[in-house]
Amino acid sequence: MKRIRPVRPVLLFQYGILLILGIFFGFPLIWMVYSSFKSNSELVNNIWALPVNPSFDAFRSVLEVPAFKTYFSNSLIITIISVGFLTIAAAMAAFALARLRVPGAKILLYVFLAGLMIPPHVTLIPLYSMLRDLGLLNKLIALFFPYVGFGLPVSIYILHTFISQLPIDLEEAARLDGASFARFFWKILLPTLSPALVAVVIINVINVWNEYLFSLTFVSGNSEAYPLPLGVYSMVISFSSIQYNRAFSAFTLAALPVLVIFYLMQKRIIKSLSETI
Repeated sequence: MKRIRPVRPVLLFQYGILLILGIFFGFPLIWMVYSSFKSNSELVNNIWALPVNPSFDAFRSVLEVPAFKTYFSNSLIITIISVGFLTIAAAMAAFALARLRVPGAKILLYVFLAGLMIPPHVTLIPLYSMLRDLGLLNKLIALFFPYVGFGLPVSIYILHTFISQLPIDLEEAARLDGASFARFFWKILLPTLSPALVAVVIINVINVWNEYLFSLTFVSGNSEAYPLPLGVYSMVISFSSIQYNRAFSAFTLAALPVLVIFYLMQKRIIKSLSETI
């Protein structure tokens, strides 16, 4: 008969802490989702209760707003363009700083990493002036520059750490086989970097998709250029009366793509982060 080992008190304490943290961080999300299936009167009468008659009416009313599709498309476009560009740029910069004999490579790396310590708020006025002079204010492309600029430091750090751990023999073997620099980078290095690239992409997709401050500052004068967070806020305050269920539905729809990506790729994300950070 197999002997059952007693559970250690330390292990119980750790599970207890994890359970409390899980409830603390997870409940607001769960509450938002199930509240979006309630009627407005249900929400007003008992804000914490589960829906008695779950309904998709609030979702339908949000999706019928034409501007919501515009906001969703804008977020999708700016996320794909900015994250795609900064991922490739960060991979090139990290490889050059880690492997090429670039004069002052360490200093350049520290300059990039110093970007992690710059709060976005102190850059708003200079960026606003530059974008105004370039004629890009209130255009969706205006968000591309701050998203790439603020995403590069952490991306370069992750990729530089990963590339530094790769054996130099990999590069030397490719050169002996006649691979050019470009071929080595695109055909050998990038596939090898896939765990780190997944981490970089996921981190930046979440940051760009949920970003609000730059959107409010640089494109608030043109509703056609609103990304989803700014657009959802404008929709909620434009409702003729306080309709909490529609607000919760809009929030849920805005968060849905990130939740789906995380659910489908959770094992890959955890593995990538544990290998690179």
